[in-house]
Amino acid sequence: MKLFGYRSKTPWKMALATFTYGLVLLIIVIAIINPSSEDDNTGGNNIVETDPLKMPIDDFLEYQVNEVMGEKTNTKKPTFVSVTEGDNNMKVVTVNANDNLTVDFIRTGMLSKAKDYFEQIIVHDEVQDLYGVSLVYCLTLVDQLGNENERVVMIIDMSLETLNEINWSNFSYENLKTVS
Repeated sequence: MKLFGYRSKTPWKMALATFTYGLVLLIIVIAIINPSSEDDNTGGNNIVETDPLKMPIDDFLEYQVNEVMGEKTNTKKPTFVSVTEGDNNMKVVTVNANDNLTVDFIRTGMLSKAKDYFEQIIVHDEVQDLYGVSLVYCLTLVDQLGNENERVVMIIDMSLETLNEINWSNFSYENLKTVS
């Protein structure tokens, strides 16, 4: 019995047949394994979904960091660092920033994510009881001697009054520096 593509012993036909047979074999293996068909709730893993708006304020602020900015930065650090109580009933949310090619790209990324974050947190009832929220970005910087240090690179303080006045659908993140 001769396989299609190998009967004539022509090199290009044999190469094409090898590729085709390999592709068919790969499809069969994927169909057998198919990791997407596994039921995520088997084995007693009962996932209870919680309404974020019913979370305590600190948990909600952390949850929104992970939702808007992701759980890890592009340097594999956890994005969320802490939520602390600041002066005058302010919540201070500290996060690790994503690194990028240039300082301008880093700044743009931080402002863009900050705008999205502030837009999401304003809906929580307990945020309405605060004076405001301060978002503190940290980044690993390298000094002239090659030493790495975690440093605060941007702080955005937003009062509740300002958060409520902003029309978020038309607001540009570039304006955060003037309204905060």
